[in-house]
Amino acid sequence: MTGTFTVNDPPETPPDAGRPIPPRYWWFKRIALACAVLLAALIGLRWWWGAVADARLQAAIDKYRQAGQPVYPEDFDAQPVPDEQNAAKTLQEAETALTLTADQDKLLRDLRDPPASFSEHAFEIGTVVNSNGTSLALLRESRSKPEVDWGVRIRSPVASFLLPNLSGQRRLAKVASAAAVYRHHSDDDAGSIEILRDIQSHADTIEAMPTGLIGHLVAISVSTLGVSAIEQIMPTLRIGGQPESAGVGGKPARRHQVQALIAELLDETHLQKGWRSAFYGERTCQLDWAQILSQGKLLITPGGGAAAPSLGGRMNAIAVGPMIKLDAIRMMESITALGDSVEKLRYPAARKLVPDKPFHRTPVRRFTRLLSEVLTPSYSRALQFHYRALAYRRMAAVALAIRLYELDHGHRPEKLESLVPDHLPALPADPFAEDDRPFGYRLDLDRPVLYSVGPDGVDEGGAFGASPGGIFDWDVKDTPFFLNGDRPYSRASTAPASTQAGNDDQDVEDDEGQADDARHPERDG
Repeated sequence: MTGTFTVNDPPETPPDAGRPIPPRYWWFKRIALACAVLLAALIGLRWWWGAVADARLQAAIDKYRQAGQPVYPEDFDAQPVPDEQNAAKTLQEAETALTLTADQDKLLRDLRDPPASFSEHAFEIGTVVNSNGTSLALLRESRSKPEVDWGVRIRSPVASFLLPNLSGQRRLAKVASAAAVYRHHSDDDAGSIEILRDIQSHADTIEAMPTGLIGHLVAISVSTLGVSAIEQIMPTLRIGGQPESAGVGGKPARRHQVQALIAELLDETHLQKGWRSAFYGERTCQLDWAQILSQGKLLITPGGGAAAPSLGGRMNAIAVGPMIKLDAIRMMESITALGDSVEKLRYPAARKLVPDKPFHRTPVRRFTRLLSEVLTPSYSRALQFHYRALAYRRMAAVALAIRLYELDHGHRPEKLESLVPDHLPALPADPFAEDDRPFGYRLDLDRPVLYSVGPDGVDEGGAFGASPGGIFDWDVKDTPFFLNGDRPYSRASTAPASTQAGNDDQDVEDDEGQADDARHPERDG
């Protein structure tokens, strides 16, 4: 059988059949795979980095809380106190009751002269004192109140929290200081000593206010106002039962009153507790900043909250959030060491604990410690204020003991050791000296002094710095307490120089300026 069949044409072979895939496509796949692996590694590394930072930060927080230290803003909340037991409530009422004209306020601000100049303004000061009897009575009443609650409740964001204005409390202390000197010149030394005790109690009560360094600096300023008054009245203070006071009219102070004031000046419990609490407060502010920024949030106006994170904020948080937390741990450790150790140390050792401003680090370290670069103010000035308050309080106590000795023996002691044990339980140490030496004592100078060696630690025999016009300069040479009450005129004798300007009472600004830098680090340079 004969047939035909059709042979199908073979399929056409694609032009590229059999050719190898171009190398660029292989590299593309390899690069894509490598990028995927790298991305996965980066995500894993970021997760690990974040977990480590979170764990370390939480461990630091747990350590502080286990030690009984406040860490979060609410940890500073005081227990509610009934008004009849609340010293702070009574002091707030005393502040409200103040009646001062602008001229009187200026007079109190400028009143830093020795007693001779004070007497030139006796009538004006008497008017101030007599018109503020209610405030002074409330100040006295606060001394008997056992509890303290200023009603301050700090919350996050701490940086936008509106701190209470302490100007009124500072004015109250100035009225009391003037009243103490006025009572002395009015032959009422018993009343003068009691007002001086009121002032020290006032300072102790302010120490309990949870406002970080601001509260502490204002408290030591209030205490130093009392010391300034002691310096003025001590040379002619009359104490009942002493030969010099016999047959003299007026109301001489009683010996037990003076001894009580000496003991209160030497009791540094509230002062040291206030220092620790101040730095725990600064630590809380640092932690709050770190937590907010590590979440990518932005702070808004004072009294407001933290704005929700933007897309850019979230990206920044992802990129550097763990770095911020690790930097916060370093800041917190440094500031905790400073707060915890000061009461056990002399000034030279404490100064070494002050965190350095990180301006001289390498670029890499500056980048990795970006938070501390911005949020670490210089605490050196605050440390000096604290130790200067210690020195002045201790010297005031020694000076009162010298006055007791003088009235007992008819002359001042030739050496301070003669005060122990009848007039002092022991000689307090100079907090600015490296060793346990007592204060210097010079009766042979034109202006007899007790003196501390001051921040430089150099004993210059009681020499003090002065401007060309003879005005006392507390930042130069030794730090004296003038036993004849003849301190050269100086606002700095009771109020440190300001680091912040404002529109309120300048003396309060002087006290608050340094601490406010800790809350507004952009002001610190």
